[in-house]
Amino acid sequence: MDLIQALPKTDVRFAFNFSDSDLEYDYNGPRVEAMKNPDNAALRVGYILDDVKRSGRAFSDMTDYTFRASLDAYQNQYFSLRGLVESTRRIGSGLSIEYIEEGGGQDALRFYDEADMDRIKSSVILGLTPSSKFDLNLTLGTMNDEYAGEGHEFGLLKYDNTSFSVTGNYYVNDKVTFGAMYGADNWSSNQKSRNANPLGTVPGAYESWNDPKRDWFLDNDEKVTSAGVWMDLIQALPKTDVRFAFNFSDSDLEYDYNGPRVEAMKNPDNAALRDPRDARACSGTIASCFIPWPNVTNSWSQYKVDVRHMLKDNLGIGVGYRYEKFEIVDFATTDVTPGVPRMDPLGAITTGYGNRPFTGSTAVVKLIYKF
Repeated sequence: MDLIQALPKTDVRFAFNFSDSDLEYDYNGPRVEAMKNPDNAALRVGYILDDVKRSGRAFSDMTDYTFRASLDAYQNQYFSLRGLVESTRRIGSGLSIEYIEEGGGQDALRFYDEADMDRIKSSVILGLTPSSKFDLNLTLGTMNDEYAGEGHEFGLLKYDNTSFSVTGNYYVNDKVTFGAMYGADNWSSNQKSRNANPLGTVPGAYESWNDPKRDWFLDNDEKVTSAGVWMDLIQALPKTDVRFAFNFSDSDLEYDYNGPRVEAMKNPDNAALRDPRDARACSGTIASCFIPWPNVTNSWSQYKVDVRHMLKDNLGIGVGYRYEKFEIVDFATTDVTPGVPRMDPLGAITTGYGNRPFTGSTAVVKLIYKF
C-alpha cells in the first residue's frame, strides 16, 4: 500500500488571507489663499479598510475601518505644524467559542489582537526656527484603545499611551553644532481575569468558574524618560569630522492587582468577600496570601564618539567607539548567586523577554571611499 495514501486526511488548521484598501484626498485650502501661497497649508483625509480572513483563531474574519485626517501648515520659514488624527473601529465575525475553551479560557475571553476595538490615535509635530542659529521641534502623540465588543469580559479591556519629546539644535557656526533632547512616555493598560477551576459534573454544586467574586484585575502603568546631548564638529579640524553623543533612558513599570479575588486573598477571614459556598482564599491559618509584584525598573546609557578624516577627496578613514550600560531590577531576573543575575533561557525564547544587566564596548574602524 502507498504510504502517502495510507496517511489520514486532516483539515488545514491555519490559513490567512489579507486585503487592504486605501483612499486619500488632498485639499490645499481656499482657492485665493492657495494661489497666493500654495504651500501655506494642506489638508488630507483618508479612509483605510483592512480585511483579514483566517482559520485557527477565535475570530475567522476581522475588519479594521480607519478614518484619517492630517493637516500640514507652513506659515513662514520660522514655523511649521503637522497634525494627524486617526479613528479605527475593528469588528470581528465568525467567533468560535470552541477555540477559546480548548485552551481552558472563559467563553467571555477575547484576545487583544483580534477582539472588537475602538482606537483614537493622534500626533502633533511643531517646528520652530526663530533664527538661523537655532531650531526646536516638539512632538506629542496619544493613543487610546477600548475593547468592549459584544460578550467581551476577560482579557485586555483598555490601553492608553501618551508620548512627548522636545529636540533642539544650536548652530554656533558652519562647523560646530550642539543639540539636546528630552522625552517622556506613559503607558497604561487594564486587564481582567478570573481565578477559577473548570466546570465540574456535580449538579447544583458550587462552581468557581461562574463566580464573579473570583474576578481580578491587573492595571499596568509604565513611565519612561529619555534624554540625550550631542556635539558635531564638522571640518573644525582640517578634513576631519568629529561627533560626540550621550543618550540615556529609564523606566518604571508598576503592576497593580485589584478586584474581589485580590481582596479575598488579602483578607481571607472576611466571609463577605467570597461566595458562602467557596473555601477560604488562603490555606490553613495564613493571614494573607497575596504578594504583590514589585515594580520593574531599568536604566540604559550610551556614550558615542565618531571621527572621520578624509585623506583625499574620495578616500578617508574613520574610527568610532561606543560604550553602553544597562541596569535592571526585575523579579524575573533575581540574583540566584549574589552579583550574578539569573535569566530564564526558556522564558526568553518563548516570550522574547530575557533582560539582564550588561555593559558593552564596541570599537569600529572604517575605510571610506566615495565613488
